[in-house]
Amino acid sequence: MDNERIFQEINVFEILGDIGSLNKVLNAKVLTELEKHIKDKDEFTLVRKFILDEQNAYTRSVVRLIFGDIEYSTFSKR
Repeated sequence: MDNERIFQEINVFEILGDIGSLNKVLNAKVLTELEKHIKDKDEFTLVRKFILDEQNAYTRSVVRLIFGDIEYSTFSKR
């Protein structure tokens, strides 16, 4: 029994699309809340860039950990 494994077939492109969509939603929510608190346009621009860069880097690293080093384009949902 210790040698038994269960594998579930997955659609990698669908999952990558879902991860991308969820990442965009997260970015939008964080930036919307941030905009309520930072009124200075220049400061907001700097913080916005930092947050987007870091969240996107984090998402890419999670995808890389799960699926390995892959290249993919943005696919539209059907």
